[in-house]
Amino acid sequence: RRAKAVGASLGAMSREEAIERCMAMGRRRSRERSSSRERSTSGTAEALAPQLLQLLQPELPSDRPTGANLEDELRGARERGDDGAALNALRAIVCREIAAAQRDGDGERCVERADVQEHISTIVVLTNAFAMAQLHAQAAGAANERDTRVAQLLRLADQLTKRPILPSDVSLRLRAVTLNNMGCFSRYRGRHHAALKYLHKALELELRGEGADGGDSGSTHLNLCATLSSLGRHQEAAEQAEM
Repeated sequence: RRAKAVGASLGAMSREEAIERCMAMGRRRSRERSSSRERSTSGTAEALAPQLLQLLQPELPSDRPTGANLEDELRGARERGDDGAALNALRAIVCREIAAAQRDGDGERCVERADVQEHISTIVVLTNAFAMAQLHAQAAGAANERDTRVAQLLRLADQLTKRPILPSDVSLRLRAVTLNNMGCFSRYRGRHHAALKYLHKALELELRGEGADGGDSGSTHLNLCATLSSLGRHQEAAEQAEM
């Protein structure tokens, strides 16, 4: 039962559908960047460039060939369905682009580029998907190591979605997914009150986005139901199950 709730925040969409949806939303919002309500100020964007470089440093294998083509690595990882390798390749690509732009004194504009925004959106999707896949792995004798890895991945998604990096509608949806998964992970570790906090925040964001974006709050209600039931709050759990 626990496993069924964990990771349900991606809803009925497949990983590929979620990535494509985020990319399409990012492209649309990139064309509307002139609206100050939707985008951060240039000074904030400039400050984000070094933060992103620090956050997104990839974990590349030690035996990786020097000068390997990152785009080829990303393509191969996607063909294999290897979320971990795809995630590292994307992180390396974004770091490469930001570092090159900073050398030219243009780090601010780089963060707002449509291709960089799409990459960051996809990184958040893959980070959440990979974290939940790792949690499901249930590797014998490696629970502590696995949980540490899941926590690191969700922390990355948390940091990327709480900063004013992505267009607001993309950020809203990905933030809700991340908080939902953080709630699932907290419940898995027996931290039920922390789980409730994350899940209620996720639900608030999903309901805020439902009017314009058809947000999916069903999985969050189910996760709240499971968490409340674990706390013995069965009446409240039943109410969540009916929503």
